[in-house]
Amino acid sequence: MIESGPQAPERVLGAAVQYNGEIFRGITHAHAFEQLREQLHVTNPELTEGTDGDIKLFITRLQAANPDLVLDGFATSVGRFVSRAEALQIAEQAEQVRNDATPNGELHSEDLAA
Repeated sequence: MIESGPQAPERVLGAAVQYNGEIFRGITHAHAFEQLREQLHVTNPELTEGTDGDIKLFITRLQAANPDLVLDGFATSVGRFVSRAEALQIAEQAEQVRNDATPNGELHSEDLAA
């Protein structure tokens, strides 16, 4: 029997977006959505018309068009995609939340300590 040492506690790695089961990571959620947009080669005029590169408008349109396929949350050190609420719990246990952060029940990328 092979014994393994104690596992490191789960940590939040960073912002992530899950689209149709695939995870896109970024420094912020906007960065993750930008990776998604690049990977999808989004050309749908309903999603891109008038955005002029505005990632927030693209995100709003993409989530409205695909509410069950697009989720924003966080990636963890054990390879899981978790909601903002679960990410907050993990980050608090791992002491990753900035002292001056006020997350209000959900983690935001700017709440993570460097």
